[in-house]
Amino acid sequence: MDFCDEKEDIILKMRTGDVCNTCLKRITDRGVNAGLLGNIFNTMENIRKG
Repeated sequence: MDFCDEKEDIILKMRTGDVCNTCLKRITDRGVNAGLLGNIFNTMENIRKG
């Protein structure tokens, strides 16, 4: 996420942000624990909803 001086911009970016396909492939290739990933994605979703 790039620098956002205005809180509204930060909220918008958190709600629209996603993990790109390149990053998802790297995560898969490196064998990151699925439970950990679930927690991370749930946290991101909760931030978006909040």
